[in-house]
Amino acid sequence: MNKVHQPILTDIPLCLRVGVTGHRDAALAATNRAALEQVVAEILLQLSRAANNVLWRYAGIYSGNTAQLQVTSALAEGADRLVAQQALNVGWALHALLPFSPLSYLQDFESQTSKNAFTALLDRAEVVTDLAFDHDTAQLAGYEAVGKVLARNIDVLIALWDGKPARGPGGTASVIDMALQEGVPVVWVGLSDDVPVQCISPSLGIIQQAPWQIWLGDYVEKTLTPPLESTNVLESKELSQFVNASPGRFRKGWLYPFFQWCISGRIPQKTDFLQSDVQDLTLREWQTFSENTAAEMPDTQASAVIHQHYVKADLMASMLAQQYRAASILNYVLASMAVLMALLGLLLKDLKLVWILLELSLILGMLGNTYIGKSHRWHQKWLDYRLLAEQLRVARYFALIGANSLKQHRLISSFYQAQHVSWVNWYLTAVIRSVNLPAGQLNKACTEQFSLGLTTQLNAQIVYHHHTAARAHKADHRLHILGEVCLYGTLLACLGYLGVAVFAGTVTYNVATWVTFITALLPAFGASSYGLRAHGDYEGIAHRSELTAAQLSDIAERMTYSEHDLASLLALSELVRQVKSTELRDWRVTFERKALAIPG
Repeated sequence: MNKVHQPILTDIPLCLRVGVTGHRDAALAATNRAALEQVVAEILLQLSRAANNVLWRYAGIYSGNTAQLQVTSALAEGADRLVAQQALNVGWALHALLPFSPLSYLQDFESQTSKNAFTALLDRAEVVTDLAFDHDTAQLAGYEAVGKVLARNIDVLIALWDGKPARGPGGTASVIDMALQEGVPVVWVGLSDDVPVQCISPSLGIIQQAPWQIWLGDYVEKTLTPPLESTNVLESKELSQFVNASPGRFRKGWLYPFFQWCISGRIPQKTDFLQSDVQDLTLREWQTFSENTAAEMPDTQASAVIHQHYVKADLMASMLAQQYRAASILNYVLASMAVLMALLGLLLKDLKLVWILLELSLILGMLGNTYIGKSHRWHQKWLDYRLLAEQLRVARYFALIGANSLKQHRLISSFYQAQHVSWVNWYLTAVIRSVNLPAGQLNKACTEQFSLGLTTQLNAQIVYHHHTAARAHKADHRLHILGEVCLYGTLLACLGYLGVAVFAGTVTYNVATWVTFITALLPAFGASSYGLRAHGDYEGIAHRSELTAAQLSDIAERMTYSEHDLASLLALSELVRQVKSTELRDWRVTFERKALAIPG
């Protein structure tokens, strides 16, 4: 393959995360251990070659000179340690994901040799995540939680499995099912004498049409490869523009905040004009959340990394939204004013040339405004950047407890593939993939503090959606009233003309001219009012915001009465993601069709 030269350089390293599950030593005793080790080493080398090939080809996009290859293992006896040791042997990083504290976990291992082997591997782990379940009272829950967290935080699962059904929660077959449900493919290493290797796809099942080496290499390359200039110039260009973009100091599109003031009563804020004020506000909000949760959280580094990407996406999305909306409003205003200029020629005929020139200028202004907005893709970029920002907003919270899942992002990637936003999904998954599980102990104090912090954030989002719904209702109502006023004004003008014609017998030229002026101008203003109402989808915004607020309120209430343990938080995090995914999908589908256009 040829090297692709793309000067887009991001600050995202190329990472590949591999998990391991499998049976313990008793089940592996009858197998050829040396053959197993050789096969596992071959799998890891195949994964390494595929990842490094992507990095070599796209060195102008990913940062760093080497791929960050990670194996996540619970370090139980048997398969967990076998794969972990082979990973270390071939230069991979080891991340230990433990169900209990290391001291409690040692009780699972009978011999001193086994305990020493566990300690030796633990010492070589770059990251150790302790889920802190009680070994005596919640042993099975601990094993099950390890499987859930593992499945959410890997790209490929290596399973040393005898092919038999699950014997209990957290067992090999159970973890395989969790991985497949998360959209993670499984490399199944059999335990028979010939040690067969098969790949299991979440959607296709066991792969039989290609050797496992080829299928696995293709999967890794497709997963890690960014949008290609050779296959999709627009996607590659959009990625490059986002990476190289800067929000700047000032916002454009100042017409929009004043329009909001008129139709919804929202007074313009400094944040409508200064990007630095928006950035400061976002920083203060995040610092408040971090300060309230950091005391008990073992590791906030992953969350901080995601937050930096969120800030840029959020600032860019807000700026472009204001530009796009202001441009849309300006088009309707210019169209109405063009009609007014044309009609003024009826009243002030001596200035006919002036009105024609003004009308022409307004039309040219409308055409120029539309051309600039389309050529800079304000509408599409707003949709893309907001989609990215909202998913990063959620991801930065769940990174604190290792609850991020690429499953939802893979589904979103599939859903939006036809809408040409694959760069958004590549960027999002690359960012999430690049951060580690939190290092340290996720004990009860940690999960309780996280629950409190997340509940606060959910309540803030609920308040935001209630305010958004109220403003949207008011805007929709006022535009509706304006349209009705124009309609009834036209009706009264027509009735007045008929009254004069019937009772006076004749209608003077001046009266007829004014009636023509009014009955032509008011419908034009009414049509613009309706166009603004439909284009802004204020009724739809209000409905979506009310629905989202109700769903988030339900989750916040559940969180208040939950056990505040890791298992509960993993389940609730899935609900939050589902609500946000539904909201984003509905919003995207609605506004995708509302591109900047000339009213007509």
